Amino acid sequence: MYKNNYRLPIFVVIAGILVIIVLSVVYVLTDGGSSGKDKTKASGTPAPTSAEVNVTDPATVVPAEDIHIMNAIIKGIDLDNLMIIAQERETGTEHEFTYNGATDFRTAYNKQITAALLKPGDFVTLSYNDGALLKNVTGSKDVKVYKNISQRIHDASLRKITVADTIYRYGDDLLVLNEGYFVGIDTLRDMDIISIYSVDDYIFLINVERGHGYFQMINHSYFIGGTLKVGKYISCEITEDLRL
Repeated sequence: MYKNNYRLPIFVVIAGILVIIVLSVVYVLTDGGSSGKDKTKASGTPAPTSAEVNVTDPATVVPAEDIHIMNAIIKGIDLDNLMIIAQERETGTEHEFTYNGATDFRTAYNKQITAALLKPGDFVTLSYNDGALLKNVTGSKDVKVYKNISQRIHDASLRKITVADTIYRYGDDLLVLNEGYFVGIDTLRDMDIISIYSVDDYIFLINVERGHGYFQMINHSYFIGGTLKVGKYISCEITEDLRL
């Protein structure tokens, strides 16, 4: 009789403990997770926004450098003063640039070179800043070269040169290079062997591969101001730097 009276409270206690455990698990799986998130939001300092994180002091901001691109032809290199003179292909305008140890010089095939390997008549693409400081100098790939031309028809009035079946045009920006010097196209003779450098059949440069030669006087100071006659058709005034 007494034993049965004690068993009932024990079972009640065990059942109560099980109910408490079940309720605790349900609370954690439902309310507990969301409550934890709410507490995180409500407590402490709010997380900074992306705009606040990226704010930079304007005094420390370095403005981006403007870089310009130009297709050009080298006209002169001054290695002592780190200067390059180039003629812009699109306009025929001559520009002066400077370079330094950080300037990257490369051939059209991406081989790195030095400024000393550049020469007048080279076709290049230049990148430079507003101060005309060269960043990159790269050989051009779009130029076609017709070498060692001995037979052609030159019509100076129409500014065209016909080679075989191709008609080449040229303008005031045409450069003629002869033995390292830039000369006028009127100095060319039919006997000269030339190479034509063109883009879409427009000539930018003529290089004299083998010329007809020049006549230059020496020890002629007493004759300056006089007249020199060569053959039947050539007559010119004698000057100090006469080169005929």
